[in-house]
Amino acid sequence: MSFLGYPRETAPFLSELSTRSAVFENAFSASTWTAPATASLVTGRYPTDHGIVEGFMAHQARTREVDRLGASTLALDRFPERIPTLAELLRSAGYATYGLASNINIGERGRSAPPVFAHRQERDRHLWAVLDGRWKLIHDGRSPALFDLRNDRAEQRNLAAGEPEITARLSEEIDRFKAGAFQERGARIDVPLDRRTLETLRTLGYVD
Repeated sequence: MSFLGYPRETAPFLSELSTRSAVFENAFSASTWTAPATASLVTGRYPTDHGIVEGFMAHQARTREVDRLGASTLALDRFPERIPTLAELLRSAGYATYGLASNINIGERGRSAPPVFAHRQERDRHLWAVLDGRWKLIHDGRSPALFDLRNDRAEQRNLAAGEPEITARLSEEIDRFKAGAFQERGARIDVPLDRRTLETLRTLGYVD
């Protein structure tokens, strides 16, 4: 990138952002492996302290005998109970925390996670969405769109008509979520928009 010394401009927005931001030219990680490095990020401890020194891929590469022997389990490092994560500390301080992961290092495969909801306003309509396992439902109050993310990651095939029970169940989840959303609206303030701010918003796609 040009603001780090590259002679050709390849990221104009980031270059402009760097003129009014803190740019860190040196970044250090506690490990070259994802699992111990991420564990250090969420605990503030070195791998020698939190004990996560080997992740799934490293362990798998080192133990090729697992499949040959027909083992049904794989031993992985885990946090000791004495070390809290950042999320646990925030939760104990009263913050609402939530985590969703499909990585075997930090999430149990097959474990059911609570549904994830999203809301978006487009012009004169509201779009509501719920993600529950492999299923994603998008509803605008008129026509639902149901997608099987396991077999259709690009969300090209609407299965709402062919899966009425799943569509109805997820629609009820959205209704329950909507009933508890926006109970109290925060105070509103007028924010001045200069030309530079408008151009930034336009670049990000927030205004036409």
